[in-house]
Amino acid sequence: MEWAEARKEPDYNFLDMPDLVGITISVLFPTDIQSVARHIDSLIQTEWHPAYGNKRKKKKARKGPRSGQVRVETIYGEVHEDEAEGYYACHFYLRLREGEPIVEIQVKTVLHDAWGRKTHDLTYKNQVRIGGSIREQFASLGQMIARIDIQSDFLRSQIVLDNVALERKKRLVQINLLFHDIARNSDADIGMSRLVAELKNLSALEPASLPKEKWMPIYDEAHTMFHRNHSNSCLLLSLLAAVTNKPQVKMDALERIVMWEAHLHDSDDVVKPKLFYHLAHHTFGDTPSAIDEAEVAVKYVEQIKAKDADHAAQNLRRLNSLHNSLAYYHAELVGTDQGNKRKSHSQTTAYLSKCAKDLVSRNVIKDEREFWNFTISDVGSLVSTYPPLDTSLFVKIKLATNAQQVREAIEIMTVLKEQIPAGMADIAASSLNLHQHHAYQKLLELEAADAVVGGA
Repeated sequence: MEWAEARKEPDYNFLDMPDLVGITISVLFPTDIQSVARHIDSLIQTEWHPAYGNKRKKKKARKGPRSGQVRVETIYGEVHEDEAEGYYACHFYLRLREGEPIVEIQVKTVLHDAWGRKTHDLTYKNQVRIGGSIREQFASLGQMIARIDIQSDFLRSQIVLDNVALERKKRLVQINLLFHDIARNSDADIGMSRLVAELKNLSALEPASLPKEKWMPIYDEAHTMFHRNHSNSCLLLSLLAAVTNKPQVKMDALERIVMWEAHLHDSDDVVKPKLFYHLAHHTFGDTPSAIDEAEVAVKYVEQIKAKDADHAAQNLRRLNSLHNSLAYYHAELVGTDQGNKRKSHSQTTAYLSKCAKDLVSRNVIKDEREFWNFTISDVGSLVSTYPPLDTSLFVKIKLATNAQQVREAIEIMTVLKEQIPAGMADIAASSLNLHQHHAYQKLLELEAADAVVGGA
C-alpha cells in the first residue's frame, strides 16, 4: 500500500511492484555485464516480456566524477550509475509470462554486489542518521572499488591478448612439427601429398574462421585411408585436429593412434605409434598427458633388445628424442600447479641431462658440459644438434633466476636464427619466435622483481 500511495496509484496491483521478485547476477569483470545484458535482451525479445513496454523511461546517471565504467548498450535494460559513489549496474524489469509478477534482474560485478550489500545494511536499515563525513567515506570507498574493477578488467584484457599471441605462436610450432614429421615418416600413398598440401593452405587461417566444408572432405578421406594405411591416416587426422582445433577431430585422432598400435605386433613397429602418441597429446594442448605417454614410450624403448649395432643406435636416437621431448614438456609446466605436482623444475633438468648423455654416447658431442655451458661462440659447433639445443635454450629461459641469464639466451637465439640447419627452417623459425616470446616475458618478470628489491 505504501508503495502505491507514494506513487499516487491507489488502484495498484501488487503484481506491478518492480521488485517483488529480485535476482542478482554477479559477474567477475565490468565488461562481462555487456555479455549478460545482450543475452537478457535476446530472451526478452524471444521468450519473456518487458514489464513496462515503452512507458518506463531510462534512468539517468547521477552527476559526479566519471567512474570510467564500461558503458553498456542494451535494449530493455536500465543502466543505474552513481558516479559519485562508484556504483554501476544494469537493471531489467520483465515478466516471464503475461499476468505474472515483475521480475527485477540486476547485473553487476561481484565487487559492486558485495559493496551494495554492505552499504544497504549500514545505511538503509540503519535507524540512526548517517552524517555527511561518513557518507563521504562511503562514496570514497565506492569509487575505489570501481577503480579496482576497471583495473582488473584492464589486466584481464592484457593477459588474454598475451595468451592469444602466445597460443598462436605455439600452434604454429606444433603444426610445423607435424608437417616435418609427416615429411619424414609418412608412407607413399595415393592422395597423401594432395591432402597435406590442402592442410598447408588451411593452416594459414585461424581455426575459428575455417568453414566446415573446407576441412570435412579431408577428415572423411583420412578416415577412409585408415583401412589401407594406419600411420598416414593418424598423421593426417592429427594435423587436421591441430589446424582446425576441433575437439571431436582431436579425439578421433587419438583413438585412431590407439587402433593403429593395436594392429601391430613387432616391437619396432609398435614403437612408432607410441612415439607419435605423446606428440599428438602435446600438439592438442594436453602437456600433462604428453608427459605420461612419453614416459610410457621411454620404458617401452628401454625394453627393446637390440638386434645389432645399427638397431642399438636407432634405439638411442629414439631415447634421445623422448628425453628431449620430456625436458621440453616439463619446462612448459614450470611455475604452474601441474608443474609443482610433477616436480617439473627438477624433472626438466634431469631429462635434459639424459639427453646430453645420449649425445655423448652417440659421439655427437664430447662432453656434457658442452651442452650445458655453451655460449654464442659455441653455436656453430652445436647447430647439428638443433632440437636438443633449442630445448636447452627454452629450459634455461624457464629456469632463469636473473635477467642476465635471459639476455644471454636471447643473444644466442638471435645468432642461432642465422645458422638454422637445412630442412628445419620452418620449425626452427617458429620455435625460436615462440621461445623469444617466453624470454621477453621472463625478462620483464625478473626485471620487475629486481626493481622491487632495488626500491626496497
